[in-house]
Amino acid sequence: MPLFGRSYQPFIAFEGLYLIVLFAVVLRWVGGDRTRAGRAVLAAFGAGIVNIGLDVIAHHFGWWRYPEATTPFGPLVYYAEAGLGFGLLALVFWRLHERFARGALVMMIGAMCVYGPVRDHLTDHLIGLIAFRSGAGVVIADAVFEWVIPFLVAVGLTRTAQTTPAPPARGGRASPVV
Repeated sequence: MPLFGRSYQPFIAFEGLYLIVLFAVVLRWVGGDRTRAGRAVLAAFGAGIVNIGLDVIAHHFGWWRYPEATTPFGPLVYYAEAGLGFGLLALVFWRLHERFARGALVMMIGAMCVYGPVRDHLTDHLIGLIAFRSGAGVVIADAVFEWVIPFLVAVGLTRTAQTTPAPPARGGRASPVV
């Protein structure tokens, strides 16, 4: 089972450090306390685990593979970094959700469905960390499997009481959210 893969270790290490710093900056931007930080880390772990399963399914159908891996999924550090990125995106989502409500979800999923496959296919052609089969169906599967599903998992795991206030109870006072 590959941990780092056979190549690109400095690139992967730099990306990991960049994500950790960016995660801390975004956590501060959203006013994250220990609970929100813990949920974001849980979301990162959950999104990474789900991403492994989705890559196994994609490998089974021959949609994409990781040339440097001998398993149906890529090196494990890829999923740790991807999970951290999705935890970060979930924090950004909840901040945008406070302002734009459901429009934030539409905006972020729409952006991921465009950015994700473009970035992944450029990675395929320029760096070779992943190899895609050609076809529009594979592009759609990439958007859904590699971006939308892990993002929704992270969003679900980072949901906090502040984002879902309870309606006022009788007597005009708000009831606590449990």
